[in-house]
Amino acid sequence: MDVDAERILERARSMAAEVSPDITIETALSYGDARRHLLDLAPTAAMVVVGTRGHGPVAGLLLGSVSGALVRHADGPVVVVRPAPGDGGVLVAADGSEESLALVEHAYREASLHQTPLTVVHCLWDAPMARTRWATVVEDDPAAEEARLGISEAVAGMGEKYPDVELRVLVTRGAVDACLVDLSAHYDLLVIGRPTRPLLLRLTTSGLTTPVAEHAHGPVLVVP
Repeated sequence: MDVDAERILERARSMAAEVSPDITIETALSYGDARRHLLDLAPTAAMVVVGTRGHGPVAGLLLGSVSGALVRHADGPVVVVRPAPGDGGVLVAADGSEESLALVEHAYREASLHQTPLTVVHCLWDAPMARTRWATVVEDDPAAEEARLGISEAVAGMGEKYPDVELRVLVTRGAVDACLVDLSAHYDLLVIGRPTRPLLLRLTTSGLTTPVAEHAHGPVLVVP
């Protein structure tokens, strides 16, 4: 078993070195619950990268127990990797509030790193519209104009910090989770936040973060 594990680690190290020969690559072999080990290591890493179950066309979209635990509880950013079906750049869900700026900066950093556009989407909750999932808000809708202005003003400093990133703002109405899942099919990466919650609540509920990460069509970056 140890031989097989070491062989898997060496293969992973070789693949990483082939892609990025200039970076330092370390491997570690642990025993026990993978969820516990990765949750313990998460605070020491800039990012944790995990996959999905990957069994068949349907189950391949679902989070396994390891990736699900990390999405819900990790103390640092977690990327759930799937093949990216779209090429629209980076999509981030934010409302322009002070609390969302750290999330937006993560998205700007990814967009700058990969030299791709960034779209900020703000979905206005609308119960009647949610029955049919969601829709893009028309340009002359006062609520949409206010949302666009608020987001543009809030992220103005990010534009100065990342001048190479083309920013787009999209305002929608309806069910937030359905909107993000549907839009994820058109982008290379979806960036979402995980609201700060008391530990007990984090253990019993997942809000929108887990369902969106579970059903998104492409890679998802979850930022706590």
